[in-house]
Amino acid sequence: MKFKIDGGGSTDRRKDDVIRTWLVKQGFHPPTDGYDAFCDEMFDWYKGYVESFHKYSVNTGAKQVGVTRYSLGMAKTIAEDYANLLLNEKVKITADGAFSKQFDAILQNNDFFVRANNLLELAFAVGTGALVEYMNANGEPVIDFIPGMMVYPLEWDMQHITACAFGSLIESGADGTTYYVQRHTLENGTYHIHNSYLSEKGVLVDLPEGLEEDIDTHCTVPTFQIIRPNIVNSYNLYNPMGMSVYGNAVDLLKAVDLVYDAYVNEFSLGRTRMIVPTGAAKLVMQEDGTAKLRFDPNDVVTYAYESKDPNAKPEYIQPQLRADQFELGIQRNLNLLAKKCGLGNERYQFDTDGTKTATEVISEKSELYQSMKKHEILLRSALIGMGRALAQMSNYGDADITVDFDDSIIEDRGTLIQRHIDLVTASLESKLAAIMEIKHCSKADAEKELAQIASEESITGTPDDWFAKDGVADDAGTDEATDTTDR
Repeated sequence: MKFKIDGGGSTDRRKDDVIRTWLVKQGFHPPTDGYDAFCDEMFDWYKGYVESFHKYSVNTGAKQVGVTRYSLGMAKTIAEDYANLLLNEKVKITADGAFSKQFDAILQNNDFFVRANNLLELAFAVGTGALVEYMNANGEPVIDFIPGMMVYPLEWDMQHITACAFGSLIESGADGTTYYVQRHTLENGTYHIHNSYLSEKGVLVDLPEGLEEDIDTHCTVPTFQIIRPNIVNSYNLYNPMGMSVYGNAVDLLKAVDLVYDAYVNEFSLGRTRMIVPTGAAKLVMQEDGTAKLRFDPNDVVTYAYESKDPNAKPEYIQPQLRADQFELGIQRNLNLLAKKCGLGNERYQFDTDGTKTATEVISEKSELYQSMKKHEILLRSALIGMGRALAQMSNYGDADITVDFDDSIIEDRGTLIQRHIDLVTASLESKLAAIMEIKHCSKADAEKELAQIASEESITGTPDDWFAKDGVADDAGTDEATDTTDR
């Protein structure tokens, strides 16, 4: 079955309609304002092919010829960029106290940074994603990474979702498709997880052995966190789901691909051609009596035409390529697209003839820096919420979770250090705060670093004296001491 989406195209019905239909029958009311279709269109842009735009036809005068428009795939590039800028290997998520080692182990066991980066990319593409925490059959904390297409808000206050369902595809084979549905709801002060399995017809089937229908997590904090760009959902202000980071830049995505398609066709249609009179393309007799074509009729470079001139000769046609004009058009549209998506004016270079210094990157990407800081607000809240839920599930109670994002991509590290040195020197910042910012460490680690610095500053004399104060003497000192004793 098909349904229409904005732009007049069509796409296959989403598989999660089975889950939505079942939830409605259970008395729940996930948003149903056409937003799903909008997300599907954003996902098509993410994949680089939107049928209503990239598939078109050209009238050749004799018939309509179907054509597929070339694409630069900028929607996926933008989503990837944000994911890599916001959640890369330099980001640190730490827990203080007894939960620290356990938390690190949970993140590692769940391959968190790889899967969370992928989730963030999808969330910025379609507008929403979710982190979901629960205990597996072995009593181990598990983190699920759910894309927005399988997230179903059940209760919300504006953009704050308080109860939610999440779907997963379990099996799809000869026996049909099975869907796993988790509902996370707050009941009597703690979050409960309700598990259900559905057939492809939306009928409840038996749960796997060991999986309970209703589980009390004993968590007072949400056992799920919504990931989304920190921008207003302009599709529907009252829909709690997020907005694609390029949701308001579809016209610019079209403009980029439109010009790029023309650019590629410029080279395809502008190839050197040879106009050959049919007389010159006829069979000729060889000396051995065999016939041979003067020109290969399958050669797409040549074009044979009828000529009444017996002296007509082959001619070369070499169209003048307009590559420079197209490259300029692509670059201008890329600049507009990047700016519209909050990445700054010159994030993408279609033709770069040089490299920028770190200082230039810092000064030119202030818009990107502001966008990152804005998105970090919601991402930090989600990551802290995940850590707190995992702590309570692991019986560690409340935990203090710290998230340190990577600013080195935007700001040169040397410049960052010098700025903090200047602030400390001018008595505008404490050494403790400077160390925490420069080293991205906790207050406790910064205090240890300060204590070590103070200890080293109290040492005077030569390097040999420093080790002597720690009770370690060099060979010369030992020999001298021995000689003195002998005397």
